[in-house]
Amino acid sequence: MTTVALKKPITAHGEDVTVLTFKEPTGQEIIECGYPMRIADGGVIPETGSIAKYISKLASVPPSSVRQLGPDDFNACMSAVLGFFGEGEEAEKTS
Repeated sequence: MTTVALKKPITAHGEDVTVLTFKEPTGQEIIECGYPMRIADGGVIPETGSIAKYISKLASVPPSSVRQLGPDDFNACMSAVLGFFGEGEEAEKTS
């Protein structure tokens, strides 16, 4: 699991949330969400629509909560998601 401490709380399931905990994606979730990045011009390009789906599924928050994330928090969550695919900065992982 990977956790992300949010700089600005969001509302999920009627409650304020300050930390998101991400579980590892399953094969089914990869099929449903697609890969969160593509390779082009020798670099990795994030696919924000796919990443938003992963944030919702892996952190168990509704899509409306993902839309509340500010840029810094979205980037931190994106890094957590990409970390499961061998990309992104290393987020805090817990057992």
